[in-house]
Amino acid sequence: MDKIANQKPEASSPIGTPQAENGEPENTVVQASPTAEEGLKPHPPDRKKPISTTIGFLPVRAIVAVLGWVGSIIYSFTKPSSAKAYFNRGLEYYHPGDLDRAISDFGQAILLNPDYAEAYKQRGLAYFSKDDLEHAISDFDKAIRLNPEYVEAYCIRGLAYAKKGDIERAIGDLNKAIQIKPDNAEAYCDRGYVYISKDETQNAIIDFNKVLELCDTDSESYEYAVHMIYELEGKQKT
Repeated sequence: MDKIANQKPEASSPIGTPQAENGEPENTVVQASPTAEEGLKPHPPDRKKPISTTIGFLPVRAIVAVLGWVGSIIYSFTKPSSAKAYFNRGLEYYHPGDLDRAISDFGQAILLNPDYAEAYKQRGLAYFSKDDLEHAISDFDKAIRLNPEYVEAYCIRGLAYAKKGDIERAIGDLNKAIQIKPDNAEAYCDRGYVYISKDETQNAIIDFNKVLELCDTDSESYEYAVHMIYELEGKQKT
């Protein structure tokens, strides 16, 4: 988009400074020559007006109108126009923690595409991050209805149930996630965490050891599993 620029015509600089009869410099104002756009005017612009009312001889109202027009064009390019665009912008809001805007954009994505399972899951995750567990579980339910093999939705719904204290449902969801995808390290990691809530230390250690088998050694899940095994085995020895 071409930038709109209002340029002042350059004033001609006098070679010498005119002198008054008393020898003092005479205060003179060199007026700019009118441009072709302005046309010939009988009088120069009124210099008694406040500076804020004229910018390059262009009224502020005209500048505001131009800026508004430019802004509307920019908005037309940045405003999402599809479910995927709203979803992607929701992710941009979600990652730095702007959860309310993320929820709003995921909701817009769902309005445009009611079968958008990933948008339900991601909105549920945003609700989960706000400790709004009822809305979170409701969205995970919808995501799973749309995609019955949605492993990540089962995992996060399991954690939401665990956070509510419904440990049996939590374990059930994580068992289902592992049944669908037996090599999913995150499901074992999450189930190990929930087993700790049930004081089932040995089952937790088994799951964390499974994480070590499935994960790269430089992953966060691997480091977490190593830490938890060390702590749990230490407690067993005391």
